Amino acid sequence: MPAARRLLRDSSCSPRVLATAAVLLVTWSLTAAAQEVPNRLPVQPEAELFPFEGSPPVWLSAGASGERDPIETDRHDFTQSPRTVTRGTLQIESGYTYFYRDYDDEIEQSHTLPETVIRYGLTDDIEFRVRMNYVSQFRDGEEELDDREGSEDIRWGFKFQISEPCGWQPESALRVISTIPSGGDDFSTDRVELGVDYVYAWEIAEGVNLAGSTGFATNAAGEYSLGGQLEGEQQNFVAIAQSAALGFELTEQSELYLEWYTLWTNGLRDEQVLTFVNVGLDYLLTDDLVIDFRIGKGLSDEADDLFAGAGGGIRF
Repeated sequence: MPAARRLLRDSSCSPRVLATAAVLLVTWSLTAAAQEVPNRLPVQPEAELFPFEGSPPVWLSAGASGERDPIETDRHDFTQSPRTVTRGTLQIESGYTYFYRDYDDEIEQSHTLPETVIRYGLTDDIEFRVRMNYVSQFRDGEEELDDREGSEDIRWGFKFQISEPCGWQPESALRVISTIPSGGDDFSTDRVELGVDYVYAWEIAEGVNLAGSTGFATNAAGEYSLGGQLEGEQQNFVAIAQSAALGFELTEQSELYLEWYTLWTNGLRDEQVLTFVNVGLDYLLTDDLVIDFRIGKGLSDEADDLFAGAGGGIRF
């Protein structure tokens, strides 16, 4: 295929060698660390997988990473940005989400706050990141149920810029994450988890972008926004996730996205599939400040019936 050969010969289309080497080193290090932790059963396996937590479709305007483009966050949709923050850049993202679920004569209403992600650019192609969150869950049913409240395990890791857009080659990035078992009794997995998420995006028409992500995480990386539906599954498992999103530039300051994502479990006695759809809007107040809104629903029996939230990000 001549077009593919031309793309491979074009140096601008080549993967970032430094970032790729760093990915392999960090993945090996995190895997070794996870194997040294005692294999205790999680108190509460949970997921936003990953994240595998969400991203702002401001990323949906793909482009070269060398310039100071408008801020792109890794919230609030599931499909994260295929870009890293640049060297020396500090970016803080935060928000709130409400979840509603009516399942087996039990109603759950949950609130997550502040969903804080702190990102810092080590190089133009590699960033360090850490995420913290707190969950309050209120439950009503025919039987007396205890409410639950507490912090999630701290999630940390690195994000690597893998490729830039060139022909059919997508703009892409890889996130490698781990956890520190520091959360409250209700929401900690009580062990170190490991996850990987590959994110990719194409500009398919002017102002229209198609993106997706593919990844996995042990025990859903202890993230409530996905794994909260798996309460009571006292087993170790792997969560596999896939997403697809369409982004539309409405104005120079705003973008709309439509998204689908699914989480499959592997290792539970009764395997589950959680499927969601959502729509969201990002609005740039300045090139370094964005706010976002989203609303979505679950399509499978195990998923939340409704979720909605708002937040934003600031870049320094």
